[in-house]
Amino acid sequence: MNRRMGILYIIATPIGNLSDLTDRARQTLAELDILACEDTRHTGRLFELAGIPRKAQLVSNHEHNERHLAGRITAWLDEGRSVGLCSDAGYPLLSDPGYPAVTAAIAAGHEIRVIPGASAIPMALISSGLPPSSYT
Repeated sequence: MNRRMGILYIIATPIGNLSDLTDRARQTLAELDILACEDTRHTGRLFELAGIPRKAQLVSNHEHNERHLAGRITAWLDEGRSVGLCSDAGYPLLSDPGYPAVTAAIAAGHEIRVIPGASAIPMALISSGLPPSSYT
């Protein structure tokens, strides 16, 4: 018997302008079973303001529970559920919770898919006036 393995989606969210939410992120958010997010109220508003239909169960993922939640996320993935990970703004793992969930999912053999979006790093470099050739 071939069991269906869940996929962990790492989803970038807008840094400040809701229009920066990509179509791919919108589609992924609309299709998830579970979404682990920093603040469920903030992410709920993102769904509402962006007009994204929500079927996903929102669960809080923050520095005080992320290690425990990593085990739950792996269990959901083992059940074949689609699980997303997002932060309030930008990418999870970059100064935001998520690393334990990603490493646990990888160790359990689950697929990780990153849904890219706006990033403060290139935005800062481009607007700084520094020569970009030093960073490529």
